[in-house]
Amino acid sequence: MASAKKIQMQLDKLSWLDSDDLATQKKEFIGTAENVQSDAEEWIRSRAKTFEDTAKRLRENPDELERLEEVLGVSNSEEMLNGLDRHAEVATRAQSGELTSEDQDHLHDNLSENKRSRLNQLLIAASSPTVMTQMRRDKKLIENDKTTNPEDVRNKTLEDFQNVENELFVNGSGSALKLDALQHEVCNALPIADGLSSLARDIERKLRVAVHTKDPKGTELIAECRLNIVKLQKTVDEMKRLEGSGTGGLREHIQRVSDPQEYAQYSGTPDTIACYNRRTSTIYLNESAIASAANTQRRSADTIRTDAIYHEQGHAILHLLMHRIGVLPGLMIAMRETLAQEIPGDAQNRTYAELLQTRANAWGVELNRQTI
Repeated sequence: MASAKKIQMQLDKLSWLDSDDLATQKKEFIGTAENVQSDAEEWIRSRAKTFEDTAKRLRENPDELERLEEVLGVSNSEEMLNGLDRHAEVATRAQSGELTSEDQDHLHDNLSENKRSRLNQLLIAASSPTVMTQMRRDKKLIENDKTTNPEDVRNKTLEDFQNVENELFVNGSGSALKLDALQHEVCNALPIADGLSSLARDIERKLRVAVHTKDPKGTELIAECRLNIVKLQKTVDEMKRLEGSGTGGLREHIQRVSDPQEYAQYSGTPDTIACYNRRTSTIYLNESAIASAANTQRRSADTIRTDAIYHEQGHAILHLLMHRIGVLPGLMIAMRETLAQEIPGDAQNRTYAELLQTRANAWGVELNRQTI
C-alpha cells in the first residue's frame, strides 16, 4: 500500500477531478491521510529507545515473554520481536528526520490509530510485572463478564459512558478535564488528559463497532467497554476524594507524625518532609522535618505543610491512575521517557533519573529496583 505522500502525488496528476464534485473528496482524503501519517510519525519518533529496550528485555527474559504472549494473545513471538526491531529503526530515522519512502510506507501500513493502541498495550505490558498482572486480571474480568450484546445492553452501556464522560470532561472527550484534582501540575506534565480522552474515544468506537459485530467478538467488545467505564467512574470517585468532596475525603487520609523514626516506617527515611504511602493510600507529614524547614527557610509551617500535601497529591494521583484503578497504565512509559531526558541547563548534563538517584543516595534510600 502506498504511503500518504505517494497517494497525494498520484492524485495530484488527476487534474480532471478538479472540476468535479469528487475534487472535494480528493482533498478531504489527502488531508486525512496526511494527518494520519503525521500522527504516526510523531508517535513513533518519541519511542525509539522504548522499542529497543522492550525487544532486548523480552529476548533476555523468556518467562516474561511467555507471560506477555498469554496476556496479549501473541501467536508468533519472534515475529513480534522482529516487528519491535523494525519500529525502533524507523523511530530512530524519524528522530533524525531521515525517513525513507519505505519508512513512510511502514508508518502508513502499520501505525494506524488502532494499531498504535495495540502497540501501546504491548509496550505497557512489557514495561512492568505489576502492569502485566493487572492486564491479566482485566482479561479474566472480561472473560467472566456474562453480559451479551443486544441493543438494550448497548444502550445502557452508552448511557453509563455518557454519564461518566460528563463528569470527567467539560464538553465531551477530547475537551478539558473538569475535576479540580485533575488540574494538578502532574496532570499538565504528563499526558493524563490525552490518555483519558483516548480511552473515552476507544469506548465510543467499540460501542459503534459492536452494533455490527457478531458474537463472541461483539460481546467481548461490550465487556471491554463496561470494564473501562467502571475504571473511568472509579477515576471520578477517587479524584473527588482527593479534592475532599467525595466519601472519605482527603483530610481523612493525611496523618501528621511527630516521631521521625515512626515517619520513616512509612517513607523509608526520616529526613523528608512528607510522603505518600501507596500501601495505606495515606499522605504522612514529618512534623519534625517541617519545623526544621520552617526555621531554616523562614517560612510558616502551615505553608510548608500545604506545599508538601500538594506535592504528595501528585504521587497519589499517579498511583491511583496507574496502579489502583489501572485506567492509565501507559503513564509509566511517559514517565520513563521524561526521566531519560537531560535536565535543561544542568551543568553536569544529568538526566532526571540521575538526579533522582542522587537524591535517593542523599536520603539514604536504597534503590534496589527500577525507578519506575
